[in-house]
Amino acid sequence: MFLLFIILISLSLLFRRVSGLEDPLIRYTYLLPAGITFLLLSDLPKNSDYYTVFFSLLFTFGVVFFSNPKYCQPKSIKKSTIYVLIAVSILGLIFTILDILINYDLSKSVYMMGSFDYRGDLNNSAFKFAASSLSELSIPAYIITKNYDYKFFSRIFLLWIIINIVFSLTAPSKALVLNFLSIALDWLFWLKVLSSKGVYFKPIINTNMLLVSKRFFKQLISLSTAVLIIIISTLIAFNNLLDLDFAQSFEILQFRLFDASYDLAFRVIRSDNVSLDLTNIPANEFSNIIELWLKPIFKNLFKIEYNYDTIPKYIDFLRTGSKGSYGFSSPNSNLFLETTILHGRIVGLFIMSSIVVFGAYIRRKYLSLKVIDTKFICLIPIILKGPVFCFQESLGFFTGYFYCYLTLVIFFGILINFIIREDFIVSSSK
Repeated sequence: MFLLFIILISLSLLFRRVSGLEDPLIRYTYLLPAGITFLLLSDLPKNSDYYTVFFSLLFTFGVVFFSNPKYCQPKSIKKSTIYVLIAVSILGLIFTILDILINYDLSKSVYMMGSFDYRGDLNNSAFKFAASSLSELSIPAYIITKNYDYKFFSRIFLLWIIINIVFSLTAPSKALVLNFLSIALDWLFWLKVLSSKGVYFKPIINTNMLLVSKRFFKQLISLSTAVLIIIISTLIAFNNLLDLDFAQSFEILQFRLFDASYDLAFRVIRSDNVSLDLTNIPANEFSNIIELWLKPIFKNLFKIEYNYDTIPKYIDFLRTGSKGSYGFSSPNSNLFLETTILHGRIVGLFIMSSIVVFGAYIRRKYLSLKVIDTKFICLIPIILKGPVFCFQESLGFFTGYFYCYLTLVIFFGILINFIIREDFIVSSSK
């Protein structure tokens, strides 16, 4: 199983255009080949749901190859955009501080309680919601203010990044060390594409000239070594902390990578009581994908109550006949699950495919533009992850994006453009 996974990962790494090994699409798409590998080599029944999931993963995996431009132009920025970025980022820092002051409780940390469940026990979830949604801006905000000599604000936003990293240690996940590596690589990526120097996106192996990029290949060796060290260290930690032998630890790793990559989708494939189509009884309470994404408005403003207010709860009810309760840990709900359950197999796959292509288009277009404007700031979460911007967590992504991130950027964009009558473009020497 690992051999096929390595082959698929190698295809994605070696033969598509990347800015370097820090390119976020390398990290944010590794579950796609993991899911494809599990589908091909497991004993899942080859029913219509199987092929629905297989098409979804394979199509998205293919679109990733066309998500980067050939060249990222040297960046300049509108003066008003800097002010929008500073305003929203300061608000993000304030929400982060409020989240820590109101929600942080060391006595309920995993170190004191020995359980991850208390991560969801918050005094005010709105502050956590806002802080996590706006944290997408922290690294770009620091780099842009530093590049354009807003030293005071760049120091503040560096503090914001440090606070986010330090307090992530109090609610660690199983991939804690890998998350730190991911943050460092995101930093390198934004440092490249937001600078005044152009960036060429090119494959490690040029199939036309049969040449290997020595610089990228050395990066690949270094990054692969770092990831391997982290994985081996994690397995050793499992051995010591959970009193497991190496083989058992390896089985846990294999399960998390393959079996649990798209766990809810695999449960649907195995079940005779639920289908990725419109044949489920009772039908889902949400009439379309937009209503699912706008669920907080319907619940809080229009007082509409849903028995199964998430797709995992609905699928669990169809599978087991009982109303599931997921407060702390829920199976992964993905974009293709939500669209097919709500719109049927054909229409749902079309909606999913369109959203994935949209993400790839946005990434190609905005990385290749020369001027950073407010639209660029609005689309930063999509630019970062391209076609997979909402693939792994559709409802979760749009909830934070619509209600907090996008709303605040648009609000301050309108406000600042109303105040500033004469806008102009600023260039950076960095």
